[in-house]
Amino acid sequence: MREEYREWLFRHRISILIFAVIIGFFFRIYNLNYVGFAEDEVNKINAVEKYLKGDFTPNAEHPMLMKNLILVSVVVSRYYNENIAPKLNVRKIPIEVAVRFPNVLFGALTAICIYLLAFSFFDIEVALLSALLWATGINAIMINRIAKEDTLMVFFILLGFYFHRRFKTAKPEFKRKFYYLSAASFGAMLSAKYFPHYLGLNFLFYAIHRKINPSEYIDDHYTFKDLVKYFVVFSLVFFALNPMILSPEVLKYIIFYTHEGTMVHHGYYMLNHLYFNDVSRTPFNGTPWYFYLLYIFVKFPTIILIALIVGLVFCVKDWRKGGNFLILFLLFFWLVPYSLFGVKFCRYTLSLLPPIYMAAAIGVAKIFEAVKNYVDEGFLNLQKVKISFIIPILYVILPLTSLIVSNPFYSLYVNFIGGGKKNIGYFFPHDEFYDLDLREAIRRTVEIAPTGSVIAGETPAVFEFYLKKFHREDMKVVELSDKNGVVEENRIVFVILQPGRMYFENLPFYRHLWGKKNPVVTVKVMGKDAINIYKISGEEYMKYASEREFPGD
Repeated sequence: MREEYREWLFRHRISILIFAVIIGFFFRIYNLNYVGFAEDEVNKINAVEKYLKGDFTPNAEHPMLMKNLILVSVVVSRYYNENIAPKLNVRKIPIEVAVRFPNVLFGALTAICIYLLAFSFFDIEVALLSALLWATGINAIMINRIAKEDTLMVFFILLGFYFHRRFKTAKPEFKRKFYYLSAASFGAMLSAKYFPHYLGLNFLFYAIHRKINPSEYIDDHYTFKDLVKYFVVFSLVFFALNPMILSPEVLKYIIFYTHEGTMVHHGYYMLNHLYFNDVSRTPFNGTPWYFYLLYIFVKFPTIILIALIVGLVFCVKDWRKGGNFLILFLLFFWLVPYSLFGVKFCRYTLSLLPPIYMAAAIGVAKIFEAVKNYVDEGFLNLQKVKISFIIPILYVILPLTSLIVSNPFYSLYVNFIGGGKKNIGYFFPHDEFYDLDLREAIRRTVEIAPTGSVIAGETPAVFEFYLKKFHREDMKVVELSDKNGVVEENRIVFVILQPGRMYFENLPFYRHLWGKKNPVVTVKVMGKDAINIYKISGEEYMKYASEREFPGD
C-alpha cells in the first residue's frame, strides 16, 4: 500500500503543487491591505517614487531587485486604477497591495522551489509535504505579506541549492546547464539581499558531505577554470539586477550603514526586558542567544513542532544521507551564528523555514508510517485511501486553523506551549505588532488634532506618508529618539507609543505616559493594546525629552 500511495502522489504531483501555490497565494494576499504600512515598507515606496524620477540612490542599504519589482507593481496598479477600474466600475488596488504583491507572488511560488530541492534529496512524499507545509505555514505567510527582502532572497537561495544539486547528480551532458543556473540563482539572491554567505554555505555543504559520504558524488569535480566561469555568471547576474552597487555614492552609504551610522535608536523589547540589538554588541551583549529557539517553540503550531522533532530525530539517526545532512547542516549554520549575532529579528527566520519544513515533512511521513503499522490489516484494506491520507491531510488542515483564527494578524499567533492568546505581544512585540494598525492610529489622531499640532513617535516615515494621504501636512512630525528634535512649548503634541517601539532613547516617555496617564486614543489588536496615543503640551514633551539617554553616543 505504501508504494501505491507514493505512486498516486507522483501521478498527481503537478495538481498538488498547483493547489499548494493557489492556497499559499490566497492566504498571503487575503486582507493584504487590512494593515497599513510599516516603516520599512514606506521606505520602499519612497524609494520607488524616486526611481520613477530617475534617482536610484534611496534605500541604498538594500539591493535593487525588490524595489524594481515593486516599481513594476506600482506602475501597473496605477494604470489599472486610472484607466481600467473606472471603466469597469470595480475597486481600485490599494497602494499597500501594490507594494506587497511581489512578495506575495514569490512567497507562494516558493512552494515549488522547496518541492524541487526536497525532491532532489528525498522521495515524492517528503517533497510534496514540504511544499504544502510552506504554503500553509503561518510563519512563512507572515513574512511574505510584508515588503521585506527576505522573501526574494529565500526564493533564489532554494533555486541555487536545487540547481547545484542537479549539477551534482545530472548526466554529464546536462551538468553545465545546471551549474550556470545555480550561479545565476545565487547572483539573483545577492541582488535581493546582501547575504553572500549562503553561496559559501552551498559550496561548504558539498565539500563536507563529499568526505562523509563519497558514494553520492561521482564525476562531479570541476576545475579552477570552471569555478571562475561560475563566479563570472554569478557576478553578471548580480550587477545586471543591481547596477547601482557600482555607484560611489551608494557604496559610501552602504559603508556608513554597516557601521551603524543610520541608527537613531537602540534596543529590542522582549519578555518584559529591554535588550540591546546592535551588531557591535555581538556576541554577548545583544539580544539573548536563545531568541530564535524561543521563537521556534512558541510561534510554530504545536502539531508542526511535533513533526519537526520527529523528523530531526530521524535526520540525526541517519545523518550521513544527503538530505538529512543538508537539513542538519542548514539548521546548524543558521541557528549558531544567528543566535550569537547581536542583531535579531523574527523576520530573519524566513531563511530558516525551508529546512524546518523539510524536517517536519520527514516527521509527518514517519508518523504516518508508524500509524499505518499499528492499524489492523483488515481495516486497512477496507479503508485504504482514508488511512493513507488522514495524517498528511491533518498536517495541512490543522495549520490552516491557525491562519483562520489569526487572520489578518498572523504575526500575533502564539501556540499552546507559549500560552496562546493571553501571551500575544509578550515574547517579541516589535516583530509581532510591527506597526500594526499604525495607519488607523494616525487616522484617528488627525481627526482630533488641531491645525499645527505635533505628532511624535518612532516611525516618522510612516507618519509623513499617511499625513500626506489624510491631507494633514500641517502637522509637524518629531521622532522620539531624535536628540535634535525640538517642540515649541505652546504646541500640542500627540505622542504615539507602541509596545514594539520601546528603545533606550525613548524610555522617559514610556515611564511617564504608558500606564500612568489616560491615552486619548487606544488601538487594540486581538484584545491587546497595540498603540496608545497621549495628548501633552510641548513643554511637557521637552521635559520628558530632557531625561533621555543616548547609549549609541
